[in-house]
Amino acid sequence: MRSDGGDAFYQRLTALWQHFVDTGEILPEVRPEIAESWRRSRACGVDIEHPAVSTLSEEDFRRLCEENRSLIGFVMPVMKRIHALVSGTKNLISLHTPEGYMLACCGDEYYHSAQGASSFRIGVKWDEESIGTNGVTLALRLRRPVQVYGAEHYCRFQQDGTCSAAPIFGEDGTVLGVINMAGKHTTGSLHTLGLVALGAFSVEKQLGLAHSYRLLDDTFATICEGLMVLDQDLCVSRVSRSVTQMFRVKEERLLKTPFLELLSAPEPELEQELRRSLRPLSYPEMELDIFGTHVSCNISCTPTRINDQFRGALLLIRESKAVNSLVNHLAGNTAHYTFDSIITQDKTVLQAMEIMKSVASTDCTVLLEGESGTGKELFAHAIHSVSHRKNGPFIAVNCASLPHSLVESELFGYEKGAFSGALGQGNPGKFELADGGTIFLDEVGELPLEIQAKLLRVLDTHRAYRLGGKREKTLNIRVIAATNRNLALEIQNFNFRADLYYRLNVLSFYIPPLRERTGDAALLAEYFLQELNRKNLQESRDFYKEFSKEFLERIRAYSWPGNVRELQNVVLRAYYCSGGEPVIEAKYLPEALRPQAEPVLEGGGSEEYERMARLMARCHGSTELAAQELGMSRATCYRKLKELGIQPKAYRRRPGSREE
Repeated sequence: MRSDGGDAFYQRLTALWQHFVDTGEILPEVRPEIAESWRRSRACGVDIEHPAVSTLSEEDFRRLCEENRSLIGFVMPVMKRIHALVSGTKNLISLHTPEGYMLACCGDEYYHSAQGASSFRIGVKWDEESIGTNGVTLALRLRRPVQVYGAEHYCRFQQDGTCSAAPIFGEDGTVLGVINMAGKHTTGSLHTLGLVALGAFSVEKQLGLAHSYRLLDDTFATICEGLMVLDQDLCVSRVSRSVTQMFRVKEERLLKTPFLELLSAPEPELEQELRRSLRPLSYPEMELDIFGTHVSCNISCTPTRINDQFRGALLLIRESKAVNSLVNHLAGNTAHYTFDSIITQDKTVLQAMEIMKSVASTDCTVLLEGESGTGKELFAHAIHSVSHRKNGPFIAVNCASLPHSLVESELFGYEKGAFSGALGQGNPGKFELADGGTIFLDEVGELPLEIQAKLLRVLDTHRAYRLGGKREKTLNIRVIAATNRNLALEIQNFNFRADLYYRLNVLSFYIPPLRERTGDAALLAEYFLQELNRKNLQESRDFYKEFSKEFLERIRAYSWPGNVRELQNVVLRAYYCSGGEPVIEAKYLPEALRPQAEPVLEGGGSEEYERMARLMARCHGSTELAAQELGMSRATCYRKLKELGIQPKAYRRRPGSREE
């Protein structure tokens, strides 16, 4: 049956209900959901005249209200609005929990004096087990809006009215509560049910919107990058906690501040770009000066447009040093080796390593000296890896490979428009990228004199100007330099600044060549071989290779002018040239290392000749420096060179040359 609004309808419902009460039989006119509820109510033993109403204690009710405080806050304004629309019609509008407890209500005084008034009170439980069939319990069970007319209610005290109930759903589909309107027969209609259902829908939307706002608030509170919201006048309307921490300022002080006033330098085109752009804009480097705190930032701007009208912008702000840190991570600008990576048994090297470990924790500049190929960069990595900067970047720069015209911009960076071909937004240099970590200047002796002067100033002040820049950037760096040149001789030849040398030479370590490291040649050869074995066993080979006795003897006897780098290449070549043979024989060595290829050189012996030739190369033909290293007089040194047939002038550096 459905309501037609007439008395006959309600009288017929009463007759159907009375028939069920008297006989237990349900006639076909009764709606299925009502019939099933009547049966459940009877099975629960509900007294139709005097139901056992369940009511919460004051303490329990207070706790329940606290648990549902947010829901009550959203529903009460809606219920009051609905009541204002139907005032004077003897209605009671109530909010119930998913268990049926009445949390709040508003309505006419009629229900406070009507029959069964004790059931129309907050804290009372409306469920089938307590008061039988009613709109609240059916709405909860059926999960949809429900209307219960007159005698469709199981207990007599509710049969002079109509219940219109609608559930309130959360975003995950759970039922949060029920809005119910109880009214006289004459006020109950499908329009009433629609009004209640619309109220429940309105609450659901408000709850969803509030959830979105909470997510936005949480995002603003926790996101690592700084967020700044600008209104249509480009004034700050909201900022995240990260922004206030970045600039050490309270949010209240930033609000309503014009964004353009926060720029350290005028950007006349910025406002036009923001207002006209339909796409996000990116500013890789923008200088902000917020109440005295200057920060170089990377800013991404997303303009907000409604109906094609500019309404503001969302700015994502990152400190440039944080962006540099990400660049270093992606570029692999980290230390890859530790002291455990250095393979040696030479006492001199082991002693040097112990000293390096002890000074690694300081910020003192370190100078590593030694021939090319001795592994100076490996030692630089190791020093960084045990320092307090180990989690910071490790930037390696080969000064010999930098084009003369670009040395300054590569090391110190440049501002936009600094020179032809410069990137439009400028670019950080190697020193900026190394901020918070270590910069390794390999072949530092190759730097032009004018750059040496700027490097000296950076070492003294830890501040640097970009090329074309007007503001100094503070740098937190540790410098490790390396050279295969004799810097003392370079100073004499006016190729290297003495003041820079003394500034670099705070802690100096000489990395001896491989020929002077007792037992290291064979040790390193075995290490390189095992690395190749491990790699190739996984790919195709089913056995480990080993060196022949003669192979190792030749390795030990050779002087290794190319040092460790040459040794590694020799092992690699022999490994692959030996093909499928399990033993690597001496015949796979380069010609210079084979027994039959050992000529007796002019001067009475190959090893003595090679040693003196390398010394003269290192001293660039200076017999004075060579004599100092040998601990003999210049005349004795000159006589020795003459005996060996070595001409010092052949080793003198040619003007403008760059020797390794």
